[in-house]
Amino acid sequence: MATAHTTVDAAGLFWGPRALLRRLRTGDEIARLVTLVFALSTVLLTVVLVEQLWVNSALARHRFGLTFLWSRVWDPVFNQFGALPFVYGTLVTSALGLAIAVPLGLGAAIFLAELAPRRLSDNFTFLIDLLASGRPCLCGGANG
Repeated sequence: MATAHTTVDAAGLFWGPRALLRRLRTGDEIARLVTLVFALSTVLLTVVLVEQLWVNSALARHRFGLTFLWSRVWDPVFNQFGALPFVYGTLVTSALGLAIAVPLGLGAAIFLAELAPRRLSDNFTFLIDLLASGRPCLCGGANG
């Protein structure tokens, strides 16, 4: 009786060109590679964006310095520019938006998950998923 010999590592995985082709055919390696390419392109795009912003702002940084970020005066006539009021306005607006949205969102989630009748919960969950640009759950359950 003849026995077949195969190379198996400690984890029990087969190695070699045939094993790679088998994994490529199942789609696991292809999905992993596609995901890796998109993840690396996102990181690369972020690095390029930061680099371009830094290079193209060299003249403004040289002219106004980094005090631009915390000075308050905005007077184009005398070439005095400060961004602190704009940064402060952005932070206050974001905080107010969060102060309004978080309690409403949590209240809606608790109501739909625990208190609402199933039919109402299913309909409103579908609408909220559409508003959030998510994939609506059409499986019939409230928890998806």
